Amino acid sequence: MQKTATKETIEHYMNPSIKNAILRCSINVDDEFVRWFVGDQTGWYYFKNHKKVAIPAISEAYDYQVKQFRTLHYTLALYDPDLFGISFTNEEEKAEGKTKSKAFVKAYTFGIDIDTVDQENGHGANIHEPAVKEAVESMANFFVSKLKEICPNSIYCLYSGGGIYVMIHHGVFEEYFKNYPEKLEEQKALDTDILMDALNNVIMEWQNEFYTQFPQHKKYAKADAINGAKRVFKTVFSIHKKHPYAVIPLDKDNIKIDFEKARYPLSQEVIKTGKNWYTEYDRDNKLLSYLEPYLSKSAKDCARNIYARESVLISKTEHVTFEEYPPCIQNILKMPSCGAGATRALGILAAFFGQVGVPVNDAKSLWCELAQRWNAAALTTNVFESWYKKMSCPSCKTIMTPGEGYPSVDLANLGACAPDSKCMSVKFTSPVYYTDKQLYIQKLKRDLLR
Repeated sequence: MQKTATKETIEHYMNPSIKNAILRCSINVDDEFVRWFVGDQTGWYYFKNHKKVAIPAISEAYDYQVKQFRTLHYTLALYDPDLFGISFTNEEEKAEGKTKSKAFVKAYTFGIDIDTVDQENGHGANIHEPAVKEAVESMANFFVSKLKEICPNSIYCLYSGGGIYVMIHHGVFEEYFKNYPEKLEEQKALDTDILMDALNNVIMEWQNEFYTQFPQHKKYAKADAINGAKRVFKTVFSIHKKHPYAVIPLDKDNIKIDFEKARYPLSQEVIKTGKNWYTEYDRDNKLLSYLEPYLSKSAKDCARNIYARESVLISKTEHVTFEEYPPCIQNILKMPSCGAGATRALGILAAFFGQVGVPVNDAKSLWCELAQRWNAAALTTNVFESWYKKMSCPSCKTIMTPGEGYPSVDLANLGACAPDSKCMSVKFTSPVYYTDKQLYIQKLKRDLLR
């Protein structure tokens, strides 16, 4: 583990006002629910009693993390404390922990990560460019205006160092999680997935509304629809991984990024803004009422996905080599960077690896290497675990048909799809059938029996 903390960053985090603000936002004191600390994008676990465990967002773990890492993240989810006693030492335990981490969610902060877009170079555009800054601020104000109609007292905004976080206090979901103790573990995990999917669909719908009203901003700003049980945001007052800025509260009624205010070391005036940040929330359940149709649709979609997982065909042949992969997969793996569409491409890649029999350790290593190269937000989510051997790789038709962004899965705007003669031989059905002809034959037989 590479240490990225410095004397200056440690001094910043050990400021009592900063530490208190971060810990206050990390713990639901009444119920003892707690977030999961993640240092940089790699420090998810530490060893305790000879086993690898998740790092709870408590004082002792805080001191450990900030002395190791420059950037401090925490999950949007707050968990039952029992999660932090579970071992994640080996791959089998990590796989089991994926379901448990969903089942142990006891509260959730709805997070909207408004980020910059650079279609040419892949990574986010420079937030200092006036047009980019204006687009990000405009999108944040748009989302806040929508939320003010539903839960006006629950909205909290942060400058993230490269974009803007819009967050809804976890207290608005108390009613949703109220009956979790009575449910089986699998049902809890499923209900968590349903909520996450519903929230992501809201983000995509509102983003499309924004682009319709403000088409000039589409090339500069986007809203990541990747809420999940292990989705992380930088903590309030966290230091950006490369820029000389800290994450600071913004005025939700007039969202404007002030770079000088965010530059660390922070002024006492800025630090004081954390004292009452993320304290109030609406108790009328209007957000849950608004979400009802989205939750209903997500429940149906999740049920359909469970059926799809049960029918995923897995290759029984020896693991194939890179040269045997279809052009689209080869092109994804060779891309030096990827802007809009990175999460989609990584989801497709994980599903492909799972179906063609790439061992989980090899697949995860290749997948993470690519996600890091692209600086993809999916690296801090469970996209790999959700797709690897759980979902069928999308068909060629789906991959080539433009969608509205993840969780839609297409490569239409990435230029990755470059069919060759072998694609034609399997009638442009699926990247998996390109790689394993026997699976293609199984597919044809299965179709005949329907």
